[in-house]
Amino acid sequence: MGSVEKRDSLQNRYFITTDAYEKIVLLNLLAESYLDDNPVKSLNYASQARSLAQSELDLNEKAKALYLMAASNYKQANYIIAYNFMVEANAIFKKTGDQLWYAKSCLELGKINER
Repeated sequence: MGSVEKRDSLQNRYFITTDAYEKIVLLNLLAESYLDDNPVKSLNYASQARSLAQSELDLNEKAKALYLMAASNYKQANYIIAYNFMVEANAIFKKTGDQLWYAKSCLELGKINER
């Protein structure tokens, strides 16, 4: 499935579902899908995911949204903002024990620090 079809599918699922957790996951997937070619749109979806995850008390999905917000800001050369979001995501991943995402966020922090 191409990226346009994938995005359309994710958006359709987002509008159909009533499950808050699924909405958060879909928003993060949409943010990830736009990261390379439209970081502003990616940031918008990630921000929505973070807000919803925060209201649902879902720490791990909130951290993923923060990670994506950091990556979106990095692509827009907003390095200080990217660093702050990534530090927050990194701390949550460490707290929740999500080793894969913790490692990814450590790698990204190193990349941001090079700037």
